[in-house]
Amino acid sequence: MPSTSISISPAHHPSTTHGRHAAIVEKPPALPALNGRSVRNLRRINTIRGAKRTVAIVSALFGAVLGIGCVVPAYAQTVIPTYTEAEAAAAAASVHAQPVHAQPASLPSQGLNVSAVAAVPPVTARDHYGVTLPPPPPALEWPVPAGTRVSSGFGPRVSPCAGCSSFHEGVDFDPGNGAPIHAIAAGVVVETNSPGYSALGVHVAIQHLIDGKTVVSAYGHMQTGSMHLKVGDHVTVGQVIGLVGSTGASTGPHLHFEIRAGGTTPVDPLVWMHAHLG
Repeated sequence: MPSTSISISPAHHPSTTHGRHAAIVEKPPALPALNGRSVRNLRRINTIRGAKRTVAIVSALFGAVLGIGCVVPAYAQTVIPTYTEAEAAAAAASVHAQPVHAQPASLPSQGLNVSAVAAVPPVTARDHYGVTLPPPPPALEWPVPAGTRVSSGFGPRVSPCAGCSSFHEGVDFDPGNGAPIHAIAAGVVVETNSPGYSALGVHVAIQHLIDGKTVVSAYGHMQTGSMHLKVGDHVTVGQVIGLVGSTGASTGPHLHFEIRAGGTTPVDPLVWMHAHLG
């Protein structure tokens, strides 16, 4: 700013120079001299202010760049060259003017040479294993151990006791008193007499279907209380059905065993069993 000058008349300031009035110019008061510490502080303050201004400018520029990147889509940032109409027409004419080379009628066939393939060694036999299952239960078996002594065979005979028949409709086995008696095959109980007594004493008759034919097997003279079957019960082959005894018309402990073909006709049990068991 231009300095302010004030003219003072002689009435107020009597001092003169060489007999002429002098115009006195009032100057602003001079600042006090700064010492070294004040100079350093001033410089530090100026430096800090400059750094703040620089940081503010850089932050504003960075924010502006980010804003433009978010607003403008990516494809818009790609520079697409522009052509004038004359340049575009010239480019199209050059494309049409290029000759088109004819394609060959057929492509050469391709082949692959394979060297001789080495012979594949024979497959070595691997270890194998098998599972041995127990044989299925026989469909037919003897009522007492095979080879048991037969004390009386099938057919006509002299009656051995009062009440004994003169025509034996079965065979008598002597396996010993109390020996177990087995059902010869699976079947259904059709007759019992326990604990009542008859000529056969405590006995049971079982109906079977063997080779498609109905057969009844009968077991007599069993011990009292050893047979617990009743009509309608199902039995399996080999099932223990009682114990050898001497009930009924009997001369001693033995098993009276019958085979009734068709369910009613007695046949020789030994012949029939051997024919079916071999």
